[in-house]
Amino acid sequence: MSWQNIAGVFLIGAVGVGMATGTYLSVTLKESDSSAVCSADAHTMVAVDRTDPLTPAQRVRFRIEMDRVLASLATGERLTIIPIEETVPSPLKPILSLCRPPDGSDAHWLYDNKKFFMRDFEAGFGLPLASATAMLEEPAQSPQSPILQTIKAIAELPTFASSVGRRRLIIISDMLENTTAYSQYRDGAQQYEQFHRSVFARQVSTTLEGVAVRVVYLRNEQAVRHQVAMHRTFWQRYFESSGARVEGLS
Repeated sequence: MSWQNIAGVFLIGAVGVGMATGTYLSVTLKESDSSAVCSADAHTMVAVDRTDPLTPAQRVRFRIEMDRVLASLATGERLTIIPIEETVPSPLKPILSLCRPPDGSDAHWLYDNKKFFMRDFEAGFGLPLASATAMLEEPAQSPQSPILQTIKAIAELPTFASSVGRRRLIIISDMLENTTAYSQYRDGAQQYEQFHRSVFARQVSTTLEGVAVRVVYLRNEQAVRHQVAMHRTFWQRYFESSGARVEGLS
């Protein structure tokens, strides 16, 4: 079941109430620290590029990936969604950080009430996830895209430390780093070795030892000349040198 289906009725209801009362549904940081809910020793981090508006084709890929993420989450696993924006706040501010509660799919037919599980799942997880993903689809644009700095900040989060049993990092982006210090628009697709020798590379250096990384590489029609094979190789080498296990870059 997709996140749209899980929370659709709740989202529609919330919007309806907002229209009737003159208020609007807003997405705020959601935290869940209950040991009963956060029972899995696992954390999936999703970083979504918000520095350019999503095109219709990119929006389709984004929705497919979010469905894939939801389907892959174990009960009790934490899901955190981080926007890649013009600046990287300190501390990092997730759009959403919740642990997946039981949804009743494995409820005992005699002793458990599957409807109660599903109701709590939809209200406590499905609706916040649907709200967060809807917000991420809203048009946004920034003059800078600090992808490397955001990755470094994610790697240094206490909840994403090496003590966590299973860690995944999914990045949904065109992967075109663009800051004053280093820009793949201005400098082009460099060989990784050339970047690695720079002062900036040392500034954003981090470790992702044991982290499974998957990049949903969004085609940028306005900058396709920069998205060449060397650009993908750059990121493959970057993640590998950081100790990550690259599970996809496409």
